[in-house]
Amino acid sequence: QNPHRLQLGKSGMEIIKKNGTIASIDDSQNIHQTLNAWTGGIHSHFTVENIPVDVFTYCHQQQDLVAFRISSPFLKEKRLQVRIRFPYPTGDFKDIGANWQDVGKHTSYFTTNGKGGVICHVLDSTKYQLEFRGEKGQHQAI
Repeated sequence: QNPHRLQLGKSGMEIIKKNGTIASIDDSQNIHQTLNAWTGGIHSHFTVENIPVDVFTYCHQQQDLVAFRISSPFLKEKRLQVRIRFPYPTGDFKDIGANWQDVGKHTSYFTTNGKGGVICHVLDSTKYQLEFRGEKGQHQAI
């Protein structure tokens, strides 16, 4: 369970198929996921249109910090994008942060820095950041 009073965000991928449509979960094949119990890292592998996608995900043990690395020919073809969404709270006792309708009640903006950029999400009086770092053309979410 999420110990925070707010859902901090949701990340995912959008893969564009050869016909120009967005791949659905049904287009994912050869799915295999491995947890490294020693490091806590998760390696996820799947294919879309027989093209491999490998995702390596790590979560910090004490901080609100997630890092991931994606490896796929889709990246060079500019047919894979990372999508990040920030919900508004539902106000329920155990808020799962699934309110995607109240987009006017919160805002996000992006600024660049020397090694990547920062998405700042402002929600009423709460403000938090998602930082991207990496080499040119390669970014890491921190």
